[in-house]
Amino acid sequence: MSDIQTKVAARRAELAQEEKIRSEKQAALAREQKIIDQEERLKVAGESTTDGLSPVEIEAILHKQAKSLWSTQDNVLVFGLVIGGLILLPVGGLGAIPIAIGLFMANSLGKRYRQTLRDRYPDKFGRADT
Repeated sequence: MSDIQTKVAARRAELAQEEKIRSEKQAALAREQKIIDQEERLKVAGESTTDGLSPVEIEAILHKQAKSLWSTQDNVLVFGLVIGGLILLPVGGLGAIPIAIGLFMANSLGKRYRQTLRDRYPDKFGRADT
């Protein structure tokens, strides 16, 4: 009797896991659709994008577009430092240094590429005083 109960419990856990994965996929698709909708609104707005979008929406699009400018080398360097730091973390906390460097590099690359986009498209993203 316990064998059947074990199988039923395993199947229920499997179904719950599948439902969780399905809901996570739906949430990810909804987030992606929201970004696509924002980009469409940006295209429709034309020259003066601040009329059609809030500053938060413009920053979200700017952030996404800046991430798309990252080269493969940028990604490998940042993720390599963070993952290497996580691996070294149990060794006397030595991993904190590469993690900090990786996070700093990710932040500085993001700022640089956002500024590049602002300089390239001042009519869409405006100029920042940074």
